[in-house]
Amino acid sequence: MENSEQIPLSYSKRWRLWYSSYITSNLSAGLLNPMIPLFISIYFDKSVIFVGIASSLSSISSVIALILWGNISDNVKKRKIFVLIGFAGSFASLFMIAFISTIYEYLAILVLYQFFAMASVPVSTLLVIENEQESQWARVVSSFSAISTIGTVFGLAFGLLIVVENPNSVGIVKNIYIIASIFYLISFFLALFLLKESEKKIRRSAIPDIFSLRAFERTRYAPTYVIHIVKLFGRKSTEKMSGQLRLYLFICALLMLGFQLFFTPYPILLIDNFRASE
Repeated sequence: MENSEQIPLSYSKRWRLWYSSYITSNLSAGLLNPMIPLFISIYFDKSVIFVGIASSLSSISSVIALILWGNISDNVKKRKIFVLIGFAGSFASLFMIAFISTIYEYLAILVLYQFFAMASVPVSTLLVIENEQESQWARVVSSFSAISTIGTVFGLAFGLLIVVENPNSVGIVKNIYIIASIFYLISFFLALFLLKESEKKIRRSAIPDIFSLRAFERTRYAPTYVIHIVKLFGRKSTEKMSGQLRLYLFICALLMLGFQLFFTPYPILLIDNFRASE
């Protein structure tokens, strides 16, 4: 770690205004949560095969982007610029959906969106802890996660309101993407004016015996959470993982596998077999 001196508490409190940019960006994430299967099945009238392809491509793009953006951030020792890239890139890529005409253009934009959206993910929690006293880390990270998740909940509710007010409207699913892009643009300006570059820098690899692992139930829940766990691979660890922790991680992996198998065909099942609306 560099510049590890204490951060004045009054200064760190002023920093928390930038949390609002993650409320609005997560509002976009809430709007987009169910959009891949809905857009492919309703707008393009394609099968569940394309839903699986779209989910896979966007997930692959996000994994590659997370590794890339996280390493670049640590190497250049900058944070704010990656938040701005994430929000601006998300706005630009989502707004392009207004002009697409084929599903292949849609798939390409999904990949582009995931790539840019992940730029803000590896730095979010680091920004929180780099501008807080170490004794406050656990509390402020929890507060940041809770506050930003409020945006996701409101996004889901807002999306529901939109489709309820526009029943059986094929065009509305494209408009939801445009609305989500506007919220990313709002997030960009909030971060531009409220977020300041942190003076203290914490390099993930410099934290003893732990590393940062991004874990998502689905990439559309990004960007929110970081889980810090004992190192599983690579460098030697001074702590051994308990049998209970190994079992817990295995069960979580099994749960996520089952959920992904369920999630991909479920909306299509409702639409095709039970004539469900949006």
